[in-house]
Amino acid sequence: MQDFPSFMKRAGNKVPQEQQNTPDIQGYYYTAADGSQMAIWTCLADRVSREHRHEYDEYMLCVEGEYVVIIDGVETTLHAGEELVIPQGSLQSGRCKAGTRTVHAFGGPRVKSASDGTPFQKTCHMIGMTFKVTIDRPLGSRHPNHPDILYPVNYGYVEGVMALDGEEQDAYVLGVGHPVRTFTGQIIAVIRRHDDVEEKWVVAPPGQHFTREEIMEQVRFQEQFFDTEIRM
Repeated sequence: MQDFPSFMKRAGNKVPQEQQNTPDIQGYYYTAADGSQMAIWTCLADRVSREHRHEYDEYMLCVEGEYVVIIDGVETTLHAGEELVIPQGSLQSGRCKAGTRTVHAFGGPRVKSASDGTPFQKTCHMIGMTFKVTIDRPLGSRHPNHPDILYPVNYGYVEGVMALDGEEQDAYVLGVGHPVRTFTGQIIAVIRRHDDVEEKWVVAPPGQHFTREEIMEQVRFQEQFFDTEIRM
């Protein structure tokens, strides 16, 4: 076989281009009931995959061609029939040759769908999952473009998880009363901005619970400017 069969490449399962880590690559994905996913990719040209991380394990099988996987600086070359596991949190990148085809299994939601039809576009099933948030706007800091906005909570992004705006997924961190650089916790809510393309995750220490009113009170400093809905 020189290509994946057509039933595996239906338009509704195509990975959005803005969620690709490699240019000139074509991918299709499938989501399981627990939110884990499988995906297939075909490299259309010799290309380099940018560095990224996943907060879940990844299995990779090379079906055809050659793919050099770089995990925390260590290179492994895969040819047809060879496989490996990329542990969660690893810094990964790679190089593929034109015509290379790979199959991947992810222990979490690698792709977010814009055609789900639900208000939060397939993200609410991640509530309860654990992610690491990199804090770029710590508690007590000011908004880089609007210095009148002071952050009463830690705010950052989840590396390697791409949001619908093409950037890494933003997250509020609740339940931590001091500035931090990183934080690992559970998603307790998803905030949907009906008048924007973004969704915000709300992450808290395991076992801590907040009501919708309590969440809104802590994120109001920024969400007051949008038409928002909180799903828990």
